[in-house]
Amino acid sequence: MNDIPAFKEEEHMLSKKNYISRICFDLKSITSYRGVIDDLTTTWKQADKTLKDQFFNNQTSKKSFFKKNIPEEILATQNTLEKAKKIFSFIQNHFTWNKKYWTNEDAKIKNAFEEKSGDVGEVNISLYNSLKAADIDANLVVLSTREHGVPTKLFPVIYDYNYVIVQAIIDQQPYFLDATDRFIPFGEIPHRTLNGDARIINFKEESSWVTLKPKYQSSLNTTSKLTLNEEGVFTGELMMIRNGYLAVDQRKKMSLTNEEGYLEDFEAQNPNLEVEEYQRRGLDELDKKLQEKFEIRLEIDEVLGNKIRINPFLFHRVEKNPFKLKERNYPVDFAYARLNNYYLRLTIPENYTIAKLPEEKAIALPNKGGRFILKTIKEGNTISILTRFQISKRIFPVEEYYALKEFYKQIIVSESGYIILEKK
Repeated sequence: MNDIPAFKEEEHMLSKKNYISRICFDLKSITSYRGVIDDLTTTWKQADKTLKDQFFNNQTSKKSFFKKNIPEEILATQNTLEKAKKIFSFIQNHFTWNKKYWTNEDAKIKNAFEEKSGDVGEVNISLYNSLKAADIDANLVVLSTREHGVPTKLFPVIYDYNYVIVQAIIDQQPYFLDATDRFIPFGEIPHRTLNGDARIINFKEESSWVTLKPKYQSSLNTTSKLTLNEEGVFTGELMMIRNGYLAVDQRKKMSLTNEEGYLEDFEAQNPNLEVEEYQRRGLDELDKKLQEKFEIRLEIDEVLGNKIRINPFLFHRVEKNPFKLKERNYPVDFAYARLNNYYLRLTIPENYTIAKLPEEKAIALPNKGGRFILKTIKEGNTISILTRFQISKRIFPVEEYYALKEFYKQIIVSESGYIILEKK
């Protein structure tokens, strides 16, 4: 191949090796010096056996060990779903993931359990054995992470996989579980595992494919109710409610420091803002929404004579376009849909008039890919600003790239608009 253009990476993509032309080889069989042929992965049935014997290192039959080590009150729980949740939480909090992915090296889950640390395989195979110890139907699921590449389905290539999670089946309902992340709720899987199809390894029946999807909708709702005084100072209430992966990410951020340090960082990211009171709910309830409530004071320094200029998009404003390439020859992969709602209600002094508001906007992506709405409402001395920013699907094909790039461009322009107030 000659004159191949450089591959340019950009945000929201899978591994670049998915898109670069190449030839890959996998060992099909070994012929010994005596002429004996050892077929390795000619069929999925053979691949499943290799996975069990070699890759899982025969660590899938240790349920008696975990039966002795799981607290008795957990195993005595009558409701199967509640019991599964307690086992998941126990393993999730017992282990610290060492940040290593699953390999075909010798996994020793007993040692990992004693040391309270392990790789993906040791943590999640421990979860698998624990569920089996509690008589809960479970399977192991092998996959390739987003940065590792999409595995081929044309024929079995067991070295394509670098990750293993667990499928629990309770009342005929499947739940996909990963105990490596202490901030992931029961039934959810980390962002890194959202890479298309995974292989459910069933040791009794034939294995099968499944497409992994998020369990919870990812959303952020920001509500501000502020009053502007004569000195150009906002005071009032700010509420942020996160769900799904956005809540997971925020909980991780909160875990890195104490509440005082977290608030100092929040004030540093929002100049001229001071937090006077703070409350949060749902921090440890991983299956609930994470709620934050602030009492804030915010000073405005854009006073121009008898006019005040305010950008009303005070929080979570889109300031840069993630799509900069003139041409992108591979799809955009957001991994999951997301929704961002922003509402500001601003009460202004009686001796001010509203000279200008941001321009209203409504734009949509093709094929129901997403939308952005900006609305303004003026009632007496109260201004309401509402935006709704939604990405509705995970993957955007190459032909929709320009529309997506223009979509972000229009949002940035819209959220650069100002409220201008004039003194009477």
